[in-house]
Amino acid sequence: MKYIIVLISFLANLFADNNTNTIEQNYKREKMILLVKVSQGEGSTKELEETKIFYVDFIKHLKNNDGSDYLLCKLLSKIKHKEMITHVIIGGRFEGGKIQKNIEMLPVNIAYVINNKLLNENYMDFSKGEFVGIGEATDYTKEYYTKSDSR
Repeated sequence: MKYIIVLISFLANLFADNNTNTIEQNYKREKMILLVKVSQGEGSTKELEETKIFYVDFIKHLKNNDGSDYLLCKLLSKIKHKEMITHVIIGGRFEGGKIQKNIEMLPVNIAYVINNKLLNENYMDFSKGEFVGIGEATDYTKEYYTKSDSR
């Protein structure tokens, strides 16, 4: 009986992992460019306030137990901080603030990725990011690719 319970538990976990991997792969394939407008920088992020607007390319969702939506994104132009920043985390500012296609001016939190190990992880690890400000995100995918096609 003990072995049957272990086997059922193993199969349930296997199914859950396969389902999660499929979802993760779908997120990775989704194309989404966000236009992020910075409204307020935090602490020593003068360079972020000077940037005001930047574009990011969605890479993947990062899971977290707090239920918030976190997106790992690649900056389309780098920001100089203490070091060169190439990736950011965009998170919904308010509960239920889902970052998805067709959003317009959604309030978001912005964090720099300060430890590139986060790029290979699936869970949001707050020790690998640095909160730098708040702003608004708008889906700019269609406009971005239309612009690119006309070049």
